[in-house]
Amino acid sequence: NNFLIEKPLTNNFNKDYLFLKKLFKNKNIFIGYMLHFNPLISKLKKIVNSYNFGELIYYRSYWGEDLRKWHKNEDYKKSYAALKLLGGGSDLTLSHDIELFLYLFNIKSKIKFNKIKVINPSLKTTADNICEYIFKYKNSIVNIHLNYFDQNYRKLDIKSSNFDISFDIINSKLIIKSSKSKKIFHNKYFKRNDMFINEIKYILNNLNKKTENKFSYYKNLHTFIE
Repeated sequence: NNFLIEKPLTNNFNKDYLFLKKLFKNKNIFIGYMLHFNPLISKLKKIVNSYNFGELIYYRSYWGEDLRKWHKNEDYKKSYAALKLLGGGSDLTLSHDIELFLYLFNIKSKIKFNKIKVINPSLKTTADNICEYIFKYKNSIVNIHLNYFDQNYRKLDIKSSNFDISFDIINSKLIIKSSKSKKIFHNKYFKRNDMFINEIKYILNNLNKKTENKFSYYKNLHTFIE
């Protein structure tokens, strides 16, 4: 009754709808979006959901990873991330940053969005290797960029009526500025693998416990990433 599934849940939610709906019924489903278990993400979520946050003005995230350097002894052209047939592509493989926005702001309903994805021939992939989202959320603008070209660059900028927030995810550095203060949180001892350890601990602590059914949440997520 407990399932840990690597993201993305599927590359064709509509096709797998009946199977997935049955899978989620009366079962604990955990999808591998491990950013939830980064302490600075937890801190950021508390801030954006606080009364003091004010009105969101813009949300901008940028994530670039050089696909050619992901795995030292692997031909990137044969990896799942590069191949459309295997469910690859920057939008599916790097879907963490789409899910992060939905998670931070507790979004469970559909949002109209514009999405552009491109297969740039300078990288030998059959799946998209650049993807850009832009959409309106309430009275703000959201922009999420994903690509397979940059050398390990990942940053998040959030502006609200009360805060300017900058988060360097790679270097675990969160900066929160308001009209009265500037706070810097730098978790320099935090390692990427700590997120996976925290995730497994959470799952083990919640085995066979009744948890929130997130079928509709992941259905909404997959409208973005497919």
